[in-house]
Amino acid sequence: MCGARLNHIAPLMLAGCVLILLSGCGGRLAREGSLQGAGLDDRSTSQDVDAQPSRGGETIYPDDEVNLWDYCSEAELEELESLAEQDGLKAMKAANCYAGLIVRNPELSKSKGLATVQAGRKYAEIALRAFPESGLAHYLMAHLTAYEAERNPTRGLQMVPIIEKEAVMAASLNPPIDHGGPDRMLGELYLRAPGFPMSVGDSEKSAAHFRKAMTLDPDYPENRLGLVEALMAQEENGEACNELSTVIAGLMRPDQPKAFSQSALNLMKKLCARLEP
Repeated sequence: MCGARLNHIAPLMLAGCVLILLSGCGGRLAREGSLQGAGLDDRSTSQDVDAQPSRGGETIYPDDEVNLWDYCSEAELEELESLAEQDGLKAMKAANCYAGLIVRNPELSKSKGLATVQAGRKYAEIALRAFPESGLAHYLMAHLTAYEAERNPTRGLQMVPIIEKEAVMAASLNPPIDHGGPDRMLGELYLRAPGFPMSVGDSEKSAAHFRKAMTLDPDYPENRLGLVEALMAQEENGEACNELSTVIAGLMRPDQPKAFSQSALNLMKKLCARLEP
């Protein structure tokens, strides 16, 4: 099933496969950025970062100022990077640019992709120091960490707690972002990761998070497709069939991407094989 999802979901699926197989399964400009000691669990506030940007005397809510997965030109990214250390909002936009780059170009080579996500995580870390209650900042960190786990399999299992922590924070602070993305990410993580005691894998928790994502955006097929897989993992094939039927009915609308249709078809074939006498 790896690779069957849309680009912005595929990194987490791939990271999950990395965690299980320690080898991965099967990507614009890569910079030589790295975390270089930026501790993920040492987020002391910095007096140099503007944590309260304002416009006309009114405080700006950072999550409203960033278009998720936005495209940035090289010149735009360079300008954001030059100001990021003093401006948390610029840092968040830079992190978003790097994450968007991977979303649009999942085929980036391992070396270039790794440099890209490490640079993105550096700016996400600055954004989190400036805006510790920004769901978007936590969501970007979770995504970029999943991307790094995909490209750095020897550290994959070590990164699971970071992905989980940041996604949980994002789900708490800004649950509707990206069509229920934080809960969908947690659903994927619990579905793909190895189970206890090796890691956090748990199909029941996975299903619960996919259900939460569905309450936030019931018309987004990826939420229900994830629930179908979680139910299949629990051998709840009858309920999985009902949910999949709902997905397929919705996918008949002309505005739905073909990638969703192919994913649904793959799941239907797998489920039908189970139900054959």
